[in-house]
Amino acid sequence: MHQWQLRRIAMSVVLLGALALAVGCEAAGFIAGALSSNKTPAIYEPKDLTTVILVDDPALQLHEPGLAGTIAMTIAANLKQQGVLSNIIDIQKVSELAAELGSDYARTPVDQIGRKLGATQVIHVHIDSIPPFQTEPGLLKPRAAVLVKVIDVEHRIRLFPPAQPLEGQGVVPVARGAYPMTIEARLRVVDPNVDNAMAAYRHRFAEKMGLEIARVFYEHDPAKDLRED
Repeated sequence: MHQWQLRRIAMSVVLLGALALAVGCEAAGFIAGALSSNKTPAIYEPKDLTTVILVDDPALQLHEPGLAGTIAMTIAANLKQQGVLSNIIDIQKVSELAAELGSDYARTPVDQIGRKLGATQVIHVHIDSIPPFQTEPGLLKPRAAVLVKVIDVEHRIRLFPPAQPLEGQGVVPVARGAYPMTIEARLRVVDPNVDNAMAAYRHRFAEKMGLEIARVFYEHDPAKDLRED
């Protein structure tokens, strides 16, 4: 944790203690709520429907085919943990369908894949680009550009990003029919031979990507992003 964060926490504790003594616990509780409410709202809240999460990496930007599954499973785990979605189709079923369709899988529309798997909606992630990891002493700094959308399988329409601004929200960015995201991480290097350990660092970054994509769909605390991964 950064020193400024520790100072802020210490000041908050002092403030709450002083308020409790001066004006009672009720006022202190009010201030505590204010201090802890600095959260980023969901950009889009999907309906709790049977959902399949598809992560496409057509140019093998992730370098390892299995990492697309890592991203999908991380998204699924976080959305379930946060109570956003309760019925997410297992990634194994996606893999089995891909094996069954063979080369036709990449040409099959997203809504059709969702229908074949019994999903009502699809969260689709397209890996657009992942440049070579930047480095600093003791750190790797990966960066990825992804495109995210949610599809209504039955009506074959895009639910997110919306065509029109949602009530109470501003305009959501749209690029190539999807929501564009740039995801960055700071990975501590624990193995001096970075090349030998690169597979592990890519796996850690894939998990980070999955977390950040999932956070599009629920309120979260951005302060947790300040730490090194």
